[in-house]
Amino acid sequence: MNSVNLTGLFEGDTADVSCPYPKGYEDKEKFFCRGEHRDNCQDQITVNKSGVSVVRGKFSSTDDAVSQIFKVKIRDLREEDSGIYWCGFDRSWKPANYTRVFLSVGEL
Repeated sequence: MNSVNLTGLFEGDTADVSCPYPKGYEDKEKFFCRGEHRDNCQDQITVNKSGVSVVRGKFSSTDDAVSQIFKVKIRDLREEDSGIYWCGFDRSWKPANYTRVFLSVGEL
């Protein structure tokens, strides 16, 4: 399992998350969800096709098949956005298939 800590961010900032995936998953679903545990998290945004940008509220994502990176951007951060997120490329939850993201947003 990969792990990323996003700290030093404040309300109004934008967080950028990069989630790598292996060759062969370019046209598979990628997801970014929120929850304490990966087995019980709520999707924030998903993308089903490489090269396509998706926007859902404050979340946007792109899947760069050339570099094999699923990128998520969270705009206009608020303190309540702090918490644990997961990004992945395979819902089977094998440890190598997801990244745990800890986001900490402070008040200005």
